[in-house]
Amino acid sequence: MEKRLVVFYSFEGNTSFAAKTLAKLIGAEVERVIPLKQPPKNGFGKFFWGGKSVFMHERPVLEPLQREITAFDEIVIGFPIWAGSYPPAISSFLKDYPFRGKKLYVIACSSGGGTKKAIEKLKEKLSANTFCDSLSLIDPAKDKEKNEKLIAEFAEKNFGKAPAVRELPDPESVFENALTRTENDTISFGE
Repeated sequence: MEKRLVVFYSFEGNTSFAAKTLAKLIGAEVERVIPLKQPPKNGFGKFFWGGKSVFMHERPVLEPLQREITAFDEIVIGFPIWAGSYPPAISSFLKDYPFRGKKLYVIACSSGGGTKKAIEKLKEKLSANTFCDSLSLIDPAKDKEKNEKLIAEFAEKNFGKAPAVRELPDPESVFENALTRTENDTISFGE
């Protein structure tokens, strides 16, 4: 069985919804790409900053990932569309965590389309991998029922029936070196 990872950057929650929904359906582990410095979330500043960041090819510093990317066979990359491209956080992820020879899938989320160009740019950047398929969604968190169906169809088409879904840790929670006690009172390190 292939080892799967869904890695995503989400700005307003749409890509997070899509990535977590897909991960649950296909039994994948999840990593969220998180820049140390967050962009503005409101008003004109968010559009100006986002567009400038893409055009200037900025690469924000990211929080470290919890999983080793090279340990996975199949990788799904999820991102929102910024100025016709993938966001700078994904650029940083690709530079900081290079990988080759993986089966690659993409989920691109937008408010009105324009995903094709961004997906093509990503395919070109990751040409050392096998690009399998992509899914474009418009504001997936705003119409959850419709988009859950589209995500389920994508999952079925590319990954077949979901394996018996085991409970995976919530990707939003961070367990960096958390101490836990086991039943026999020994100390072990969490994820």
